[in-house]
Amino acid sequence: MCAGSQADLSRVSGEGVISMEFGLIEDHREDHFRSGEGSAVELKDGRLLLMYTAFRNDGHADHSPAEIWACLSADAGRMWSEPSVTFQAPEGAINVMSPSLRRLADGRIGCVFAVKWDTTHCVPFWTSSLDEGETWAEPRAMTAEVGYFCINNDRLIQLRDGSLVMPYAQHKGIVRFANDKELLKEWLNAWCGILHSRDGGETWEMPDTARRYEKEWNVPPDPLCLESMPPLEQRAVREKYDVLQEPGVIELQDGRLMMWARSLSHIFHSFASDKDGPWSHYMAIPGMNVSCSPQTIKRVPLTDDLVMLYNDRGEIPFGSPSFQDRTPLSVALSKDEGQSWQKVKALEPDTSKNYCYAGLLFFGGKFLATYYESADARNEDGSLKYREDGTRRQRNLASLKSCRGEQSELIGAAV
Repeated sequence: MCAGSQADLSRVSGEGVISMEFGLIEDHREDHFRSGEGSAVELKDGRLLLMYTAFRNDGHADHSPAEIWACLSADAGRMWSEPSVTFQAPEGAINVMSPSLRRLADGRIGCVFAVKWDTTHCVPFWTSSLDEGETWAEPRAMTAEVGYFCINNDRLIQLRDGSLVMPYAQHKGIVRFANDKELLKEWLNAWCGILHSRDGGETWEMPDTARRYEKEWNVPPDPLCLESMPPLEQRAVREKYDVLQEPGVIELQDGRLMMWARSLSHIFHSFASDKDGPWSHYMAIPGMNVSCSPQTIKRVPLTDDLVMLYNDRGEIPFGSPSFQDRTPLSVALSKDEGQSWQKVKALEPDTSKNYCYAGLLFFGGKFLATYYESADARNEDGSLKYREDGTRRQRNLASLKSCRGEQSELIGAAV
């Protein structure tokens, strides 16, 4: 389905109608394509520019061919133009994916995206536009090191001193794709750090301050039901195994940086006095029972509070068949610069679907969130796949969905 065919929906909650609008920018419920991991920016004429990863024809796994597409909206994200290809994989590479857009202090639009060659070689590239995304400077690798640097969409930030910062998770020694049987593999525990530029993206530095999960930081999953847990998860709990992956970073009011990262059942965060580190020991944010799915944290212009989009698993215990489902898509608010978080109602409460890799843009008193919505997983003959408990299996990374509304609607009614 093309980007211009978005449907508008209103949602009814227990307290009444929430006047946010939801729609599918690209609908892949019935095909095997994949579109998501988006990032948006407001143009000087008031339109919105959205970039996202588009997997077509040759598979929808992370190492399948993909391009970065772009589309425009002239009505605050309600309808979108037909997409066009903006970035393609260079010769020899498998794909490009996970764009981050940022309006820079000098008026340019900055962009970072990943270029992937294989399961041991993935590097972030930098480019910028002087003409509102009409053309882009020749993309350049942000590091000369050949390694696997995982970056997420919508992660590029600019500090108050003008420096650009892009977080990464370096996986060392990857030799094949991840699957459930590799839960305890060492390479899944990534080194989380940042690349930063003091000169507007001309050059990039990588401080030697990256950290990975250490057992002394372990916090047992809560809730936890060890007796009914599969053997692999039981072993992870006994051995205090965990991971840090897919980090993000934000500048706090006092000038410090906060980095957060996903793990098997927690959100870990760390602090640094400035971009050159060092980073403190990571700590699990209390009261957050989450699946191994990335979070998005931004500052709300309306209130200056921090807001988080994440997957809240509530009272579902770690190790249960559905624990790692990426649902619901929930909202939390921090009024103390990330030290504690107050849960807000689910943005996407339908737990029959999964939602992940959210991008979040604030503009003119409004917000636009984009994210994956899952589709039913199917066998080669088209029949549905089911779990042992009878529930339908989901293909997490399928359609590109959006939610738009007033900032106050996103952060209101904290519980």
